[in-house]
Amino acid sequence: MLTIAASLGSDVPFFLSGGLALCEGRGERVTPLPQYWPASMRWILLVKPAISISTATVFRDLPASDYTDGSWSRRVCTALQTKSDLQPEDLHNALEQGVLERYPEVAQAREDMLRAGVAYVRLSGSGPTLFATFSDLMRAARAQRHLHTQGYEVYLSRAVYPDSENDMKR
Repeated sequence: MLTIAASLGSDVPFFLSGGLALCEGRGERVTPLPQYWPASMRWILLVKPAISISTATVFRDLPASDYTDGSWSRRVCTALQTKSDLQPEDLHNALEQGVLERYPEVAQAREDMLRAGVAYVRLSGSGPTLFATFSDLMRAARAQRHLHTQGYEVYLSRAVYPDSENDMKR
């Protein structure tokens, strides 16, 4: 089933299991991680600028100098496994700099998010969607409303785990 899923798209194998996972390769190698998510990142705000971005183009334009050695991912995995707080700078995306430089709409959305009171903003995947996390629902909802009035497609979600009874207790 994983082989079929990978042939449909790089992200598809992840959706067979869901939850928190480390995805490697093109996304076809999925390693489940402990079902822990820091309380400081309980609420996730997604903001999509009105632009489409070709994933193939983003990867084609990625300079070798932006490649990483996997240390960012290992740092995040270690923090999750030890139930330590993640630092915003640990949520590194090697594609972010290039996307922000080549797509002014994404860079503008990032600036608008920061002006809306978001502490930090990261690119989701190859973009154009950006995300920020919050511990406090009220702050997240305030930023969501502000960005929605600016015309962005905005979603506010809570981190959950499939088949986890403990999620409802958090």
